[in-house]
Amino acid sequence: MSNLLFGVPQGSIFGPLLFILYTSSITKIALHYGISIYIYADDTQLYIKLSTADIETSKAKLIACFHDIQSWCASTRLKLNTTKTELIWFDRRSQSNLGLKTLSLQLNDSC
Repeated sequence: MSNLLFGVPQGSIFGPLLFILYTSSITKIALHYGISIYIYADDTQLYIKLSTADIETSKAKLIACFHDIQSWCASTRLKLNTTKTELIWFDRRSQSNLGLKTLSLQLNDSC
């Protein structure tokens, strides 16, 4: 047996519970912006349903939410890797005239 100054031992039965408690703030941030969230291990996905008329509003929500999550990461000493952050647009219409360039988000590495 050894003493830990921080963290949770791998395989601990408390690990999943502590992870949920630790990351619950991310869920609160996303819900504040009306964005759905899915968290699994070290992967977090944000979902937002939008129409072509709401693209700019939705982009503003996503960017604000992302920046608040970045701030939360900085305050909890976590690293949010913006190089692994991506936007994926799913359109149920097969012939959409919207391109990914239209929906690019400007994110920075402040965290």
